[in-house]
Amino acid sequence: LYGVLPFLLEKDYKKLGFSVLSVFFHWSFIFPIAVLLLFSILKNKLNLYFALFMVSAFIKELDMDMVRNVLLSHFPGFVPDVYDVRVMSYANNSVAENVKNEIQLGAWYVIYSSVVIKWVVYALMTYVYIFRRKIIQSLSNLTTLLCFSLLLYGLGNIFSLVPSGFRYVEVAKTFIFPFIILLVTSSTK
Repeated sequence: LYGVLPFLLEKDYKKLGFSVLSVFFHWSFIFPIAVLLLFSILKNKLNLYFALFMVSAFIKELDMDMVRNVLLSHFPGFVPDVYDVRVMSYANNSVAENVKNEIQLGAWYVIYSSVVIKWVVYALMTYVYIFRRKIIQSLSNLTTLLCFSLLLYGLGNIFSLVPSGFRYVEVAKTFIFPFIILLVTSSTK
């Protein structure tokens, strides 16, 4: 967040080094960095990213066994052999059940807060896209932040099909909420 926000909002390339260093904290930060690289190639394509965001919301509800079987049958060599065991453990139904059971053991407000936040994000992004798109497109820094946020959230939704993939949606939220704050503050000016 510290390295990417200045890059997206102010074109400050110097702080991107912090984002690259995040991989040394946890290997899963490779995903947001890869999304940032993809975004830097594709640039601002609001319609495409919003479509991905909405389609991914539906894809997120798919059956995990089907997804794992499709991925393994169509892309058998996609993951190097070294990571096969780890990938299979992440895409394992028993792991998914364990994660689900752990979540259900939490307090009711913890369980339902994630559901409420998810629907608030969907509602706000739909509202912004339908009713505030013209205003946002006139503010290039907000357009850039929105496009990156939608891309990251959309791909995060797809990756959340595996039990530990929910972490990518959480990272995406750290970009969605600053966007909303900046939109509200720029609208009041």
